[in-house]
Amino acid sequence: MGFQYASFTPQHKQNQIILQKHNNILFKKWGNKKQQKSIYTVKRPVQVSSSTEPPSSSWTYARSGVDIDLESSSVGALISRFKSATNGKDPRQDRKYGRLTSKSGQFAGLIEFGDKLLALTTDGVGSKLSIAAELDYYDTVAIDCVAMNVNDLLCVGAEPIAFVDYIAVPKANPETWASLGNSLAVACMKGRVSLCGGETATLPDLVKELDMSGTALGWVPKDLQITGDDCAPGDWILGFPSTGFHSNG
Repeated sequence: MGFQYASFTPQHKQNQIILQKHNNILFKKWGNKKQQKSIYTVKRPVQVSSSTEPPSSSWTYARSGVDIDLESSSVGALISRFKSATNGKDPRQDRKYGRLTSKSGQFAGLIEFGDKLLALTTDGVGSKLSIAAELDYYDTVAIDCVAMNVNDLLCVGAEPIAFVDYIAVPKANPETWASLGNSLAVACMKGRVSLCGGETATLPDLVKELDMSGTALGWVPKDLQITGDDCAPGDWILGFPSTGFHSNG
């Protein structure tokens, strides 16, 4: 799932592929003998990191402006303060439904629901939205949003059943939101999830371009939950080739 135009091709320069400022830009898929070509209009030049060489040791999250250590300590502070404020207790620990399971640290949160477990996860599209803004092309970003959440449910063995979205913009645009609506329809059909609703916000003082996130609900029988405890040497890891630019996941 994701942008179907795949990698940029016009011109190589060191470890970057640079989109020149023309009326139209040619895109094609890499690694495909029958290269599929399509034309899209670009608003202004975009630089995208790409290389056939292995990443060097200087390619770090910190270099891109993301401090992993700082983020980890910040998340730790949030969790620590939450546990302190609740005295380490689950607000629903005395209830039959909704109690947290003992297993933590998974891709989706799991709660008790009789002989079943409900799974919840939330995620966003991320920096791929910057590419969408540069290209003024939002026809597939909702697919990423749904996929990021559905994939996390699948990782714990849960069947995805429902999804809600959140869209924040500096200014509403009916044409853009129509593209998102179509993209959501494709994503929900592919993921076999019901779109139960969502929330939109126009926040000109807080956001500078469209941001999208979502939350998904799934369920799994208790005896079919995937925990990773059964992983062993000799197990296979399967990888799927990318069809183009994706949110990570």
